[in-house]
Amino acid sequence: MRKVVAVVQDGVEPFGLGSICEVWAEPYHPDDDNPVFDFVVCAETPGVVKGRAGFDLVVHHGLEELDDADLICIAPKYDYLNHSQAVVEAIARAHARGAWIFAHCSSSFLLGDAGLLEGRRCTTHWRFGERLARAFPGAIVDPDVLYVEDDRIVTGAGSAAGIDAALHLLRRHYGARVAATTARRIVVPPHRDGGQAQFVRAPVRAEEAETLAPLLAWATAHLDESLTVDRLARQAHMSPRT
Repeated sequence: MRKVVAVVQDGVEPFGLGSICEVWAEPYHPDDDNPVFDFVVCAETPGVVKGRAGFDLVVHHGLEELDDADLICIAPKYDYLNHSQAVVEAIARAHARGAWIFAHCSSSFLLGDAGLLEGRRCTTHWRFGERLARAFPGAIVDPDVLYVEDDRIVTGAGSAAGIDAALHLLRRHYGARVAATTARRIVVPPHRDGGQAQFVRAPVRAEEAETLAPLLAWATAHLDESLTVDRLARQAHMSPRT
């Protein structure tokens, strides 16, 4: 795996593209002997691609770059239900000839349009999981995990999970050492398992109760003192039993 191509479309999400670039686009490695990849960003038509966060991209390469790509990374975009048919067909052809495909976040919908989710496990951002399952009933959607690999297709959850999925691909093809040194370079944990939950709903903390919040704040500021039950009760203007 030497040539890595990122595909962008109008409305591209900058963090999604950035997570791909952080792992694959580094042009030199002065501190290690990690491989340097032939990294290219392409679009259906070279030129200006509208961004999502107040700036645009100037892309110099077209879809012909996909013809010999070893790995194709699809950056997410805002209007995730509408994709260029030329891009969809190019992705399907690339996978058919043996390329690996990584669809980050809502880009999983593009894979569905390309017929590449049928009978395969996949994921997407937790906000879009139910919609993905409805749109492509033949897909095996797991909306809770960070990333999934199935038959040379890797789908990832949103935002920072793109880095986890990219590191997974790096680990799979080049080993744990290369993935770990890359993680160290970009200052992220070296390995978060793909089956890890996208998020955990935290319970409301007890200290948020109005009657105890001031007391707990006071106690935190007086940890160097003896904080007996009687002392805390006096501070809270309550009885010790309360």
